[in-house]
Formats: sequence, C-alpha cells, structure tokens
Amino acid sequence: MLILWIIVILFLSLIPTPEAPKLQETGVDKVLHFGAYALLGMIAQSAVGFHSLSIGISLGTITELLQYMVPHRSVEFFDWLANVLGLGLGIGAYFLVRKVL
Repeated sequence: MLILWIIVILFLSLIPTPEAPKLQETGVDKVLHFGAYALLGMIAQSAVGFHSLSIGISLGTITELLQYMVPHRSVEFFDWLANVLGLGLGIGAYFLVRKVL
C-alpha cells in the first residue's frame, strides 16, 4: 500500500497541469498537499515505523524540487511545508488511533 501511495503522489505531483496556477491562487493546493501527506504519514508509519518521517520528508523534498522541470509547476516552500505538516499529522493520527484501538 505504501509503494502504491508513493506512486500516486509522484504521478500527481509531476504531471504538467495547466490548472495548477489557479489552485495556487486559492490555496487549494496546500490543502491537497496536506491531505496527501497526512495519508502518507499514516500508511508509512504502519508499514515502516520509525522510517516514515524520513521517507515522507524525502519524498516531499524530491517532488518539490523535480517540479522545477515540469511545465505549469513551480517549487514552493509552502507546498513543502504543507507536505511536512500533513506528514506529521498523519503519523500522529496513526499513534492516536492505535492507542484508542
């Protein structure tokens, strides 16, 4: 499941999307980044434990930097920050759900 979700994130992050600037204007892109990486955090924590943080931060950094080479995409610090914050929330949610169940 982890590999599949990483592939989905890579695909969605690296396809040229002419609509991307419109999403950036409204801030919707930050919500999408946050949600995608929150789910990544939960899946990764379940699959690989301690390494989930380094995997998520690495993926978020690499995809942001690769967007420099993709038409209609741009490298943005706040996208990366949304990735990292979502990842942290997802990892935290994993532990919370695990504790409750």
